[in-house]
Amino acid sequence: MNTLWFLDRSSGFVLLVLFTISLTLGVLATRRRNPTSPARLLSQDLHVRVTSAALGLLVVHVVTAVLDSYVDITPIDVLVPFRGGYEPFWLGLGTLALDLILLVLLTTFIRARVQERTWRIFHVLSYAGWAMCLFHAFGTGTDARTSWGLSIIIGSAVVGLSASLWRLSIVLTGANTIGSPPVAGHDAHKGEVSLS
Repeated sequence: MNTLWFLDRSSGFVLLVLFTISLTLGVLATRRRNPTSPARLLSQDLHVRVTSAALGLLVVHVVTAVLDSYVDITPIDVLVPFRGGYEPFWLGLGTLALDLILLVLLTTFIRARVQERTWRIFHVLSYAGWAMCLFHAFGTGTDARTSWGLSIIIGSAVVGLSASLWRLSIVLTGANTIGSPPVAGHDAHKGEVSLS
């Protein structure tokens, strides 16, 4: 069995799980009723650590996809979506996801130099990036139709969509705004509505 092909496939599925965990932890970290609560600080810390691990594995996934001779994926295909010869639509979604993840990462590096609202607007792109990763795994994953592969994809979809919908409900209902009723003994703080 081709080691690069196996590493590319397996890293893709692990990446989907890590990005789903990162998304969920990011959502948990946005709950602002008590900004210094241990649970919130822990979820923020874990969000950063899981995301860092995912980014490292993303490099492995991309490099093995380019180096593997099973399919022809060029370095240009990695950055420019929908131009590759192999599964151009599904591979293009993975490329778009990578581009969005790089944009979110870049804005995170310069977060201190941009307005908080600007950073949050860009950070919202991580939701779209996660969704594109999900569809990329379903469309290009050679194991996506196996019972275990489909279980990972469906499980990731359920967890990620649940977290995203919960976050959207918080934004739409203003659950983090001033005057919200206390929950579990925590008081809301001024200006704590965000889109990420």
